[in-house]
Amino acid sequence: MVFRSATLDNMSQEDVDGFIKAHNIKTILDLRSSFEGRDGLPIDKSFPTTALENFSASAVLDDDNSIVKTEEFDTMGKGTLIRKKYRIDFAGKNFQRYCVFGACSILLKIYIVILMAFCQRKKAAYTISRHVLADMGVKKMYKEFAVYCQAEVLEALMVFTKPENYPIEIHCTQGKDRTGIVSALVLYIAGVPKDLIITDYAKTQKGLAPIYESMVADVKKAGLSEDFAQAPPQNMRELFDFLEEKYGSVEKYLDQVGFDQELRDCVRKIICINSF
Repeated sequence: MVFRSATLDNMSQEDVDGFIKAHNIKTILDLRSSFEGRDGLPIDKSFPTTALENFSASAVLDDDNSIVKTEEFDTMGKGTLIRKKYRIDFAGKNFQRYCVFGACSILLKIYIVILMAFCQRKKAAYTISRHVLADMGVKKMYKEFAVYCQAEVLEALMVFTKPENYPIEIHCTQGKDRTGIVSALVLYIAGVPKDLIITDYAKTQKGLAPIYESMVADVKKAGLSEDFAQAPPQNMRELFDFLEEKYGSVEKYLDQVGFDQELRDCVRKIICINSF
């Protein structure tokens, strides 16, 4: 019912047809920023983006206009199928403002502002990656995500409260950091033990092995260090430890972001067998 992956941008039309036929995906949850990826790709024809960045949780649940009907491919039979893509900039404004920009020196802030003023967003992103995120490291970045991306965590989890959204596919660029965190929280809500969640996260490393060298090249090109292409179990283990130490428990963290017991029960009723 829930799948996670890296970017789907490289899929051909034939790949998309097979993807739909194999998994019957109804909803894609894309956690990337607006300047990641490309538009007009084969995957977009079947899963039109139906909500912009920073949409509210109520829009996900209540806005019937956010659902787009698209014709099925011939390989799927006749009729229509409701498919949709929600895009949430997971590393949103709070993370950018208080964690990333706040960590910059005065000179670096001025330089980034100048780059943005001249529409040099990719160069600004590279500068931030090299001078802020690379020094931060993956494990600390996960913890900062938990603190500064709570609105985005709530938006993402709200997608899982509607039965008609399933099956759901979650992805970002590499499918291990932003996607890994949201997937881990969904698994936790479903009652999966933490050790199994950590094991599932660590499987990412094996799954990405065939493209690992190209991933390393990509992260270095983006100004990041090689550990941003890796998914060791301690990354997720330390995140769970952090949530328990700072908030008292994962449940209390979810309460903090606004995804309370009632909403968690709603998700469990959908994805768990004999959940109650």
